Amino acid sequence: MRKILFIDDNTEWMNSVKRALGRLKDVVFAQCRSVSDALEAVEKHEPDVIFLDHRLSDDGHEGFEVIKQLDTHHIAVYVNTVLRATEVHIEYMALGAERSVNKDMSLEEWCKLIREVRQPRKPRSKENPNTLFRDVLSKEFIKFEKVARVLALAVTSGKNCLLWGPAGHGKSEMTLACIKAIAENQEIFIQSFGEGMDEATLWGGLDFRALEDEKVLRYFPTESFMAKRFAIFEEMFDAPANVLLALKDTLTARELRKGAQRFSMTTEVIIAITNKDPDEVSDLGPAAHALVERFPLQIKVDWGGHYRAEDYRELFDKVGPFMDGPKINGQGEVLAQIMARCSSQGNIVSPRTAVHALGVVKSAAILDDRDHVQRCDLVDLQLLPGMEEFAGNIDEELRVVGERIEADQTLTQIQSTWEDHRDTVDATRDPLVALRTVKLMRQLVDELADLTVPEDMNEAKQNLRAKIEALLETANDRAIDLAEPTS
Repeated sequence: MRKILFIDDNTEWMNSVKRALGRLKDVVFAQCRSVSDALEAVEKHEPDVIFLDHRLSDDGHEGFEVIKQLDTHHIAVYVNTVLRATEVHIEYMALGAERSVNKDMSLEEWCKLIREVRQPRKPRSKENPNTLFRDVLSKEFIKFEKVARVLALAVTSGKNCLLWGPAGHGKSEMTLACIKAIAENQEIFIQSFGEGMDEATLWGGLDFRALEDEKVLRYFPTESFMAKRFAIFEEMFDAPANVLLALKDTLTARELRKGAQRFSMTTEVIIAITNKDPDEVSDLGPAAHALVERFPLQIKVDWGGHYRAEDYRELFDKVGPFMDGPKINGQGEVLAQIMARCSSQGNIVSPRTAVHALGVVKSAAILDDRDHVQRCDLVDLQLLPGMEEFAGNIDEELRVVGERIEADQTLTQIQSTWEDHRDTVDATRDPLVALRTVKLMRQLVDELADLTVPEDMNEAKQNLRAKIEALLETANDRAIDLAEPTS
């Protein structure tokens, strides 16, 4: 736990906070009426966190002088003040303060805040964020490089970030994995937006006691994203228009401004996640466009139109070790081809659905008491969204997929044989070696002629045939040259 020091001239107020906290040995209260008193208290107690009163005397601004003499790299300073002047808060932040705190908060809010800051912070990594995030994401994700880059730029620059694109591509999971690499859980705020979202939820909840006793609307911003280091907004643009307008105003001012209540944001970065195209959101009107502009770093998260068998195969290789159950063995290739075939027909299989598919076929094998997946287990794919048509004609689909796999393996083998003999022809001085290459290349040409491949593989087949025929001609010329007697 971190040691906390309260520096204030108001003993009555400090005693009320102390009573509300109960017996916390690592929270110390020091009555100070001058800069020298405050610095003495810091030297004596060696705190990790300081709650510093802006005014230690009736007409002073000693807080400024105190913080100037503190090592804010090693001590987190929170400034207590009843002032709402924005320039005061900005000046303290410039001097290294974590944030300013409304001294008029309820005791419940103070206790919540103190217990929160007592938790030790994860040391800020000196590693390049882009390198760190790539390392984190490489363990469980594929096609993550752009996401790692944009999140690294966000945390480095302090600019808000928007990740958008089709569902099921890991936007939320990748974001949370990266932020958890540089922050503790208590420094991260996750808010799900939607039709039921309201302004009170955005700002931490409604203070019903204030509403009942004082007949005023007051919120708990210390319970909101505004008091956290990082915020993640899930499906932000699904919230009602009045909430998005309130959010836009708050982000613009970096402060809650609701009636007499003021609360300055301490959030370093907000990452918003949505399935909606931000350009389409901007077209809804000036307010929507202004909100989108508050997220200057934007990236579409998808597979860039490449939903190929090799992509799904890479995904299965990445997530497979984290999944229990029977071995997938050779059926992993079949499953990858099925995913790619469905996607090529316009029904894109998202990475999330593909992982679900892998889990389904493994579970199907478990139900039949087998330790490995068989083709019959693939029938249960019909229970996944978008896979119904495939499962309805399972035998034909498996035949097509099987032929594709066989054709791909044959092309790969022929390509490998051509590569093995490509350099041999130029290097050899034996005409018999060249002639054997001619014979082998003719066999490969005949094999390709008899090979039936799917339509989208025809180009690869023809290109390979052209390379083999070129090598055949080269080998034949080389054999003739080597066979001729030298003068």
